[in-house]
Parts: sequence; C-alpha cells; structure tokens
Amino acid sequence: MRESSRQDPDPEMSPFLEGLLASSADPSPTSCLDVNAIASLVSGDLLSTERARLEEHLVSCVTCRDRVAELVREVPENQEPNLVGGGVASTGTPRPRTIDRFRIPLALAASLLLLAVGFALFNTGMLRRWFGGSLGTIEERLFASGHELRRDLPELFGSFVPLTKEERRSPLSDRDRGTFSLRSPVHRLLDERPTFVWGEASAASSYEVHLFSADGAPVWKETATGSSLSLPPEEPPLSAGKQYLWFVVARFESREESTSSLSFEIASRDEASRFEEQLQRIDSECSAEVRDLLKAHLAIRSQLFSEAVRYARAFRDDHPEESIGLETLYHVLESLNNPEAETLRVGFGD
Repeated sequence: MRESSRQDPDPEMSPFLEGLLASSADPSPTSCLDVNAIASLVSGDLLSTERARLEEHLVSCVTCRDRVAELVREVPENQEPNLVGGGVASTGTPRPRTIDRFRIPLALAASLLLLAVGFALFNTGMLRRWFGGSLGTIEERLFASGHELRRDLPELFGSFVPLTKEERRSPLSDRDRGTFSLRSPVHRLLDERPTFVWGEASAASSYEVHLFSADGAPVWKETATGSSLSLPPEEPPLSAGKQYLWFVVARFESREESTSSLSFEIASRDEASRFEEQLQRIDSECSAEVRDLLKAHLAIRSQLFSEAVRYARAFRDDHPEESIGLETLYHVLESLNNPEAETLRVGFGD
C-alpha cells in the first residue's frame, strides 16, 4: 500500500494554522479535516475509501469548505502555482522555497477540492445556497435553477428547460406580420376575459371583432374604433379548456378589409392551478434575482404569452444590462407580433 507523503508546515505559517485549524484525531465523517488531510486528498495519496470519506465530509461541512477558501486567500495575489516546474511564479520578491512548497498544495487543494465536490453540491442544491445565489452569470443561475426544479419537483416541472440563446432570438412561429394583423390573444391564456389586440389599418374608421368557438359557432361580435377591445363584463366568461377562433374586419369609407384568423385556448382549471403552484415553488426555492426570468421562461414553455410578457418586462426593468433579459422579452413580443420587438432586436449587438 502506498504511504501518504505529507509535508510539515513551515514554521512561518504556524500562527495562521493555529488560528485556522481545530481538527480532532477522530477519523469519523463528522471530524473536520486538517491541512495534511487536505494535501493528501489533493495529491492522491489516499485509498479510495479514505478519499471518498473525506470528499463526503467536505460536501457536508461548511467549516471545512470555509477553511479551504481561507487557505486560498492566504496565497498572495501575485503568486500562482507553477504546475510544470513545481515552483511558484512571482512578480515580487521570491519567498523561501519551504513556504512555496507549502502554499502550492493549498492552492491546489482549493481548486481541486472545490471542483471535486462541485458536482455533488450542485446535485444536492447546496452550491447555490453556499454562494448565496450569486454563482456565475445570470444565465448559468437560470439553468442551474431550472435543473434543481426538475430534479427536486419532477412531477410539477417535468422536463422544463429555459430557452437557449438561439431560441430566445427566434420567434415561436411564422405569422402574418403586416401592419393590420392580429397580435393577441394567441396560444394559451389564463384570463377568461381576454383583451383582443391588433395592428391599426391606416384610414380605417372602425373595426369589427368576431369571436367563434372551435366548431365555428359564433360567440361574440363587437365594434371598436381603436385597436383593442376587451370582452365586456355583460358577456359570460370564456370556458376553461376550450379553444376559440377570432378575426377583425376593418371598415373604411367605401370598403372593408379582414385579417387572417387566429386561434387560442383558455387554460383548463388543472393547467391554471399547476402554473400557479409552479410560480409559488419558484418563489420559495429560487434566488430572487432569477425568479421573474424563470417565470417568463416557464410561461413561454407553457405557451402562456400574456403571462410571459409581464414577467419578462419585470426582469428587464430590474436588470436592463442583462442581454438574456433583452432576448427573452424580444422572443415574447415577436411571438405576439408586437412591433416593439424590432426595436429590441437592435440591442442584440450581432
């Protein structure tokens, strides 16, 4: 069996070590690690069972992880491990060889140990909480949170994955994108009293909104002078779980012009309840800075675009510097045939 080759700490480091280390000789998984144990773990001079025990401890022990981080901070900023030559490259005055030999395992311990336990921490949800929700970029945190939701709540979130950059920069589908065209409602809605929105037709004096059920039966017809109209309170709400078809006719002085038709559906009671529960779990499980972004992506995947635009705007308002917020809002508005999307696209910086 190969023996562990542990180096004795340099005397100059003793005050630091005395204040940092308070480990016992008890080899149980609950005992904290000393510097020698960390160095042996990094160098590979341990049996697989012993290595597994130490790594398991590091995953579960905040104190030892903090010690590793503290050890790293003791390495001067102008010194980096030279893994090829075995020494330390320095832009300042070289330090004694004995101290350098001690510092190299410490720096290696930090990087390799954190790497070794990173996957375990990620899978147990500890990584995000350890760093207070501030690990990596917003996009990395978004996808990490999505992973945790799928893993911890598979029956609720299923295969949910946030949109990739390529998806965010592309509309959901091809639609009539002329000036006089329909915008919303489209796809799926939670609101049983939707507002109908379309693009204005130049010189039109009025518009006539026609709503039909999926089987072609007339449901509602109303005239408007502007480019939007809500289902009035005297009309019964639309039915949950049902599909509808609508179009608009523009009236001119001597003619009329009709848009193409657009279909949508009202979410079922179960779908609405599930979405509400998903939002609640995002609020309770995920970092505040990505909640609105997660909700926007979840709404897009659920084809709830009226909800998606609300959350995408909220994230964009709070994080105007984040390109992922710009791309997410662009995707939603483009899918709703909103001309504001083209203004946002200019900000892509391609």
